[in-house]
Amino acid sequence: MMDNIRNPTKKRKANDGQATTDSAHDMDAGSNNGGGFLSTWFGYFSGRNAGALSGPPSNENLMQQSLTKMNRMEKIMMRMEEKLATLGSLESRCEELERKCNSLETIVKSTSQSRKEKDDISKTLKYHEMLIRNQNWEYSASISRENGLFIRGYQANEVHYIYQISQLLKRNTVALRRGDFPDDGDYLPGYKG
Repeated sequence: MMDNIRNPTKKRKANDGQATTDSAHDMDAGSNNGGGFLSTWFGYFSGRNAGALSGPPSNENLMQQSLTKMNRMEKIMMRMEEKLATLGSLESRCEELERKCNSLETIVKSTSQSRKEKDDISKTLKYHEMLIRNQNWEYSASISRENGLFIRGYQANEVHYIYQISQLLKRNTVALRRGDFPDDGDYLPGYKG
């Protein structure tokens, strides 16, 4: 029991999965138990690459490793070729969709232009129909003479205003019925219609 206190042992898992013990004197570099810390450490890692320490690989092993690497590279290249083929088909599909989109844009532009022209033609046709209907139209409202307005009891300035406005109204109405649109100058000064 006293030996365990003076020389405590540690258990650790070896590379092969079995528990091994390392005693404190194994940690000394000068012990006679097969080496110290460095040899234990080296033994731990060298167990992982046991094939690497056994000497140079044979030609057969090198050939096998090269073939394995070549097979892996061939598989990778085949996957890359598949991806490139998929990418190529996607590019051609994208180009086809762009052509269709351009074609549709052209159709929409021509359709909207046709619709605009159709609307313009419709407006022009309605305007001409109105002109034809109004060719024989006459202004039927009677305009009182200035003397008649005086007799009715209007003052001179009222008579003058009523007569001028009646004449302007007749002139503008006849012009509108013929398709002419009067300018602002056709109104009396100071009056806007």
